[in-house]
Amino acid sequence: MVGWFRRGVRSLRDLQGLKFRVSGIAGNVFEQMGVLATQIAPGDIYPSLERGVIDAAEFIGPYDDEKVGLNRVARFYDAPGFWEPSSRGGLIVNLRAWEALPAHYRNAV
Repeated sequence: MVGWFRRGVRSLRDLQGLKFRVSGIAGNVFEQMGVLATQIAPGDIYPSLERGVIDAAEFIGPYDDEKVGLNRVARFYDAPGFWEPSSRGGLIVNLRAWEALPAHYRNAV
C-alpha cells in the first residue's frame, strides 16, 4: 500500500510539497516527484498526522495501520505501493519463453 493521506492525491501536482513519512528507495523516488520525504518513529506517526506535522504516512498494511488509528486522522488510503510489491515471492512466465531458455538460466531462476 502507498499509505494514508490527509487529502486526496489525483495527480503529480498534488504531491508537490507533501510531507510524507516514507523511507528508503520509496522516499528517494517520491522526493524526485516533489515530496518532502521524512522518517518518523512508528510511535510518532499518529500524532504527527493528527497535528498536521506530516500530510501522509506509510506504515505496515491495512490491518496494523487501522489498529493504530491512522484511518482516523488520514481518510485517504492509496494503493498499490511500488516498493513493497508482495509479502511473498512469485513468478509468472510464459511457458514457451521459459522452455526456450537455456537450462543454466532456468536453474538460476
